[in-house]
Amino acid sequence: MGVTLTGFNDASHHKEAIEFYDKALAIDPNYIDALNSKGSSLYYLGKSTESILYLEKALAVNPNFVYALSNLANIYSDHSNYQKAIEFYEKALAVNPNFVYALFGIATVHYYTLRNYDEALKYYDKALAIDPNCVKALVGKANVFWSSKYLG
Repeated sequence: MGVTLTGFNDASHHKEAIEFYDKALAIDPNYIDALNSKGSSLYYLGKSTESILYLEKALAVNPNFVYALSNLANIYSDHSNYQKAIEFYEKALAVNPNFVYALFGIATVHYYTLRNYDEALKYYDKALAIDPNCVKALVGKANVFWSSKYLG
């Protein structure tokens, strides 16, 4: 199990969480959930470079850890490196084709940044085929229909 970047957002909670991740990593430096989650918390604290290092450490332990792959993709997307984001989402999907976070991530990159509505719809539909109650995918799909009608 892993934590994605959609977790809690209060800086004090992230700082406190990092203290516990550090304790866990002092006992087991390769504990993948602690590496991934610390990377996520560091990102929320605005420490992207350090965050990426911890996520890459998680991937050094297990290159197929979809949560770290997806978290790296989220960071690259947030930093406007959309092709790299898609690359990491696709790596996560190569490991787990039903990983809704990655499907939603690719759809979001195509919709919000690349304005490729057909690709966005394709990935929102894939996410909804796996989880018909995925609210983010439902809203994303609705936004694509709205945008393609009104923005062309």
